Amino acid sequence: MVTKLLFICSRNEIRSLTAERMFIGSPQFQARSAGTQPQARVRVTEGLIGWADIVFAMEKSHVAKLSERFPDALAHKRVVCLRIPDDFEFMSPELVDALTAALANELEGWPDPFSQQSPFDDEFGCHRAFSMERPRKGRAAPGPNDCR
Repeated sequence: MVTKLLFICSRNEIRSLTAERMFIGSPQFQARSAGTQPQARVRVTEGLIGWADIVFAMEKSHVAKLSERFPDALAHKRVVCLRIPDDFEFMSPELVDALTAALANELEGWPDPFSQQSPFDDEFGCHRAFSMERPRKGRAAPGPNDCR
Protein backbone atom coordinates (compact mmCIF):
# COMPACT_ATOMS: atom_id res chain seq x y z
CA MET A 1 0.00 0.00 0.00
CA VAL A 2 1.26 3.45 -0.91
CA THR A 3 1.16 6.21 1.72
CA LYS A 4 0.18 9.64 0.38
CA LEU A 5 2.11 12.58 1.85
CA LEU A 6 1.20 16.25 1.55
CA PHE A 7 3.87 18.83 2.38
CA ILE A 8 2.84 22.39 3.24
CA CYS A 9 4.86 25.60 3.48
CA SER A 10 4.07 29.22 2.65
CA ARG A 11 4.78 29.64 -1.07
CA ASN A 12 5.42 26.05 -2.21
CA GLU A 13 8.71 27.09 -3.77
CA ILE A 14 11.45 25.78 -1.46
CA ARG A 15 10.70 23.59 1.56
CA SER A 16 7.52 21.74 0.59
CA LEU A 17 8.62 21.42 -3.05
CA THR A 18 11.98 20.00 -1.95
CA ALA A 19 10.19 17.48 0.29
CA GLU A 20 7.92 16.45 -2.59
CA ARG A 21 10.91 15.97 -4.91
CA MET A 22 12.67 13.78 -2.34
CA PHE A 23 9.98 11.13 -2.82
CA ILE A 24 10.05 10.92 -6.63
CA GLY A 25 10.31 7.26 -7.59
CA SER A 26 9.49 5.94 -4.11
CA PRO A 27 7.54 2.68 -4.22
CA GLN A 28 6.23 3.32 -0.66
CA PHE A 29 5.15 6.94 -0.84
CA GLN A 30 3.45 9.41 -3.15
CA ALA A 31 4.07 13.06 -2.36
CA ARG A 32 2.50 16.35 -3.28
CA SER A 33 3.11 19.84 -2.00
CA ALA A 34 1.29 23.13 -1.66
CA GLY A 35 1.48 26.52 0.00
CA THR A 36 -0.76 28.50 2.31
CA GLN A 37 -0.18 31.93 0.74
CA PRO A 38 -2.37 33.32 -2.08
CA GLN A 39 0.75 33.66 -4.28
CA ALA A 40 1.85 30.03 -3.70
CA ARG A 41 3.01 28.06 -6.73
CA VAL A 42 0.30 25.49 -5.85
CA ARG A 43 -2.19 26.64 -3.24
CA VAL A 44 -3.47 24.10 -0.69
CA THR A 45 -7.05 22.96 -1.24
CA GLU A 46 -9.54 20.78 0.55
CA GLY A 47 -9.07 18.26 -2.24
CA LEU A 48 -5.33 17.99 -1.65
CA ILE A 49 -5.90 17.48 2.06
CA GLY A 50 -8.52 14.83 1.29
CA TRP A 51 -6.04 13.03 -0.99
CA ALA A 52 -3.33 12.82 1.71
CA ASP A 53 -2.88 10.17 4.36
CA ILE A 54 -0.49 12.43 6.33
CA VAL A 55 -0.14 16.21 6.16
CA PHE A 56 3.30 17.62 6.99
CA ALA A 57 3.53 21.33 7.77
CA MET A 58 6.88 23.06 7.91
CA GLU A 59 5.88 25.46 10.74
CA LYS A 60 3.20 25.77 13.41
CA SER A 61 1.83 28.84 11.59
CA HIS A 62 1.05 26.61 8.62
CA VAL A 63 -0.86 24.20 10.87
CA ALA A 64 -2.85 27.13 12.28
CA LYS A 65 -3.76 28.37 8.78
CA LEU A 66 -4.78 24.88 7.67
CA SER A 67 -6.87 24.35 10.81
CA GLU A 68 -8.60 27.68 10.30
CA ARG A 69 -9.35 27.18 6.61
CA PHE A 70 -10.00 23.42 6.46
CA PRO A 71 -11.21 22.19 9.89
CA ASP A 72 -13.50 19.49 8.47
CA ALA A 73 -10.92 18.17 5.99
CA LEU A 74 -8.32 17.88 8.79
CA ALA A 75 -10.69 16.33 11.34
CA HIS A 76 -9.44 12.77 10.81
CA LYS A 77 -6.01 13.45 9.35
CA ARG A 78 -2.64 13.05 10.97
CA VAL A 79 -0.98 16.46 10.89
CA VAL A 80 2.73 16.69 11.72
CA CYS A 81 4.68 19.90 12.23
CA LEU A 82 8.24 19.35 11.01
CA ARG A 83 9.57 22.63 12.45
CA ILE A 84 11.68 23.42 9.38
CA PRO A 85 12.42 27.18 9.25
CA ASP A 86 12.42 29.18 6.03
CA ASP A 87 16.23 29.44 6.04
CA PHE A 88 17.18 27.25 3.07
CA GLU A 89 17.55 27.23 -0.70
CA PHE A 90 15.56 24.86 -2.92
CA MET A 91 17.06 21.34 -2.85
CA SER A 92 20.05 22.45 -0.78
CA PRO A 93 21.88 19.60 0.98
CA GLU A 94 21.16 21.29 4.33
CA LEU A 95 17.42 21.34 3.63
CA VAL A 96 17.43 17.73 2.43
CA ASP A 97 19.30 16.75 5.62
CA ALA A 98 16.83 18.65 7.85
CA LEU A 99 13.83 17.09 6.10
CA THR A 100 15.37 13.62 6.19
CA ALA A 101 16.05 13.89 9.92
CA ALA A 102 12.54 15.19 10.68
CA LEU A 103 10.81 12.60 8.51
CA ALA A 104 12.88 9.58 9.60
CA ASN A 105 11.05 9.51 12.93
CA GLU A 106 7.63 9.95 11.30
CA LEU A 107 7.70 7.50 8.37
CA GLU A 108 8.32 3.84 9.05
CA GLY A 109 10.89 2.37 6.69
CA TRP A 110 12.16 5.68 5.31
CA PRO A 111 14.76 6.44 4.20
CA ASP A 112 15.22 2.99 2.69
CA PRO A 113 18.91 2.22 2.08
CA PHE A 114 17.96 -0.64 -0.25
CA SER A 115 15.74 1.38 -2.61
CA GLN A 116 16.68 2.21 -6.19
CA GLN A 117 19.27 4.92 -6.58
CA SER A 118 17.98 8.45 -6.35
CA PRO A 119 19.61 11.86 -6.85
CA PHE A 120 20.44 11.73 -3.13
CA ASP A 121 22.52 8.52 -3.37
CA ASP A 122 26.27 8.49 -3.10
CA GLU A 123 28.62 6.62 -5.45
CA PHE A 124 28.09 3.40 -3.45
CA GLY A 125 24.28 3.46 -3.81
CA CYS A 126 23.67 4.46 -0.19
CA HIS A 127 21.28 7.23 0.71
CA ARG A 128 23.63 9.97 1.81
CA ALA A 129 21.31 10.99 4.65
CA PHE A 130 20.58 7.46 5.86
CA SER A 131 21.19 6.91 9.52
CA MET A 132 21.89 3.51 11.04
CA GLU A 133 19.28 4.38 13.66
CA ARG A 134 16.00 2.78 12.70
CA PRO A 135 12.80 4.86 12.89
CA ARG A 136 10.52 4.02 15.79
CA LYS A 137 7.95 1.42 14.81
CA GLY A 138 4.36 0.90 15.87
CA ARG A 139 4.08 4.12 17.84
CA ALA A 140 0.51 4.38 19.17
CA ALA A 141 0.85 7.74 20.87
CA PRO A 142 1.43 10.93 18.83
CA GLY A 143 5.03 11.67 18.04
CA PRO A 144 6.97 14.64 19.39
CA ASN A 145 6.28 16.64 16.20
CA ASP A 146 2.56 15.90 15.97
CA CYS A 147 0.70 19.18 15.98
CA ARG A 148 -2.53 17.92 17.49
